[in-house]
Amino acid sequence: MEEFTARFTDCSGVERAWLQDLYSAVRDRLHPAVGASLRVPVEQLAEAVLRSVRRTVGSQCLPVSYTCVSVAELLSRQRTSCCSSLTWSTGQYREQAKEAEQALPNHKALPRTNLLLIGLLCDGRASGRCDGFWRVRDATGGVHCEVLKSSPLWLGKLMLFPSWNYISQGAPGQESGYLELIDSPVCVTPEPTAPDPAGTLSEVIGVRKAARLLRQK
Repeated sequence: MEEFTARFTDCSGVERAWLQDLYSAVRDRLHPAVGASLRVPVEQLAEAVLRSVRRTVGSQCLPVSYTCVSVAELLSRQRTSCCSSLTWSTGQYREQAKEAEQALPNHKALPRTNLLLIGLLCDGRASGRCDGFWRVRDATGGVHCEVLKSSPLWLGKLMLFPSWNYISQGAPGQESGYLELIDSPVCVTPEPTAPDPAGTLSEVIGVRKAARLLRQK
C-alpha cells in the first residue's frame, strides 16, 4: 500500500485515506478474483481502477464522498432500495427524481447513496452455473444484475459501474436483491476489443431512465 499511496504527495489527509480504502478494496476483493488471469500485481490493478474512476468523473479530483462497497456488503447491509451514480451532480439527481415522481405520482424516487461498485460481469460459467443470468461478482460473492442493452464483450471483464440501482428484496427464500445497471460499465482493464465506456446503455434517457429510480411507496 505504501508504494501506491507514496505517489500522491500532494493529496490531503482525506484523499490519502480514500486512496488507502481503494487500495484495500482492490487487494481484498478484486485482485483475488482477477489477478491470476490478468497477471498484474495489486499496485498495478489499483492504478487501473483509479484511472477508471477519474475517467468516469471527468476530473483528476478524487470522489472522496464515495465509499467502496463489496458485493457481500451490498447484499447484507443495504436493507432498502437505493441508487448511486458517479456522474450525477446533486442537482441532476434532484431533477431526475422530480421528473420521475411527476410522471408516476404514486411512486417515490429511490434515495441516493454514494457507493463505488466494481466487479466482474459474468454469466455464471466461472461457478459452473451458466443459467443465462448476468451477475456482478467479486471475491466476496455475486449479485444478479439487469441491463436494458448489453454487449457480450463485457463478459469476464472487470468493470466500474458508474450509475446503478439496487433493488432490495425481503421476501423469504429470495435473493437479497439485484442490480439495475443504468449506464454502460467502464472497463477497468481496457483491451482492443473492449466496449466504448459511452456505449449502448447511454441511449436510455428522459423519463424512461428516471423511472428506474423509483420504487412503490
